[in-house]
Amino acid sequence: MDQGRTTVFLRTRLWAGIASFARPVFFLLRVAGDALAAVAWLTPAVFFSLAGYLFFHAAVDSPAIAVRAPVVDGMLKPSWFSGEDIAGIEARVAGIRGRPLYSPSVAADLASALKGDPWVASVSYVRRRYPASLDCEILVRRPFAAVEAGRRFFIVDRSGVRLPLPPLDSADGRLPILVGVRSFPPGPGGSWQDPALVAALLVLSRTSDLPAFTGVDGFSVLGAEVASDNGVAVVTLHTAPGTSLVWGPVYRPGCEPFNIPPVPQRLAAIRDVVSSIGADRLEMVDVSVLPPVYRLRQ
Repeated sequence: MDQGRTTVFLRTRLWAGIASFARPVFFLLRVAGDALAAVAWLTPAVFFSLAGYLFFHAAVDSPAIAVRAPVVDGMLKPSWFSGEDIAGIEARVAGIRGRPLYSPSVAADLASALKGDPWVASVSYVRRRYPASLDCEILVRRPFAAVEAGRRFFIVDRSGVRLPLPPLDSADGRLPILVGVRSFPPGPGGSWQDPALVAALLVLSRTSDLPAFTGVDGFSVLGAEVASDNGVAVVTLHTAPGTSLVWGPVYRPGCEPFNIPPVPQRLAAIRDVVSSIGADRLEMVDVSVLPPVYRLRQ
């Protein structure tokens, strides 16, 4: 037993001696084997990564995978757009025709080109659609009011941006008119930097749905008149039945004095007076203070 154990032990010592001699060799062989296994495992990944890299850079610069013409295809035309307006947008994006679809800058360039159009308020997204086209969604400005300046009327949107429409010699009744503005209009696509105009547009926006709010058909706002009192815009609205609505001073949001009635209360006061007395009997309703003051027709 002891010899056997000794023999075994000796064999073990012999194997240990052999192992101690061969350990560096086996270590090198194991490292080499692991390396070869890793290479064998990574070879497909390296191959496809390299192929994808080369394909991407070839595609980026290749005219074979390019944005097809026409770029503007299937655009939903707003009712207030003319053929010239559509042509103007097409002309602005024509610069990316023929550009490689996979170019990282092609979507950004298209968005930048669209933002440069006076009709475009913002670009929601630009997406690639394979094999060779781009989809995008834009928010276009809508005509909101006609502003009188220099005996002509200039069309603006809700925020006061002048739209690329020719000035009108007279109001056509399709849009509310805004009179009393003392500043000059900007060019098409420019923002009308006039606090009085911005204040009047804000009031027009908040009262644009008066017929539904008051429940009186035809009680719509035809226009607004703005004046200035110590640098503060004072707005009066004119309605279709002939009733004047004195809105009063309009302050910047967050800068209103404590005694200025909030907008919901003013609208509720207009509704209560009109529904109880009748729009045809009212000449003026003043909601700059509450309770409102009104005057009947003579």
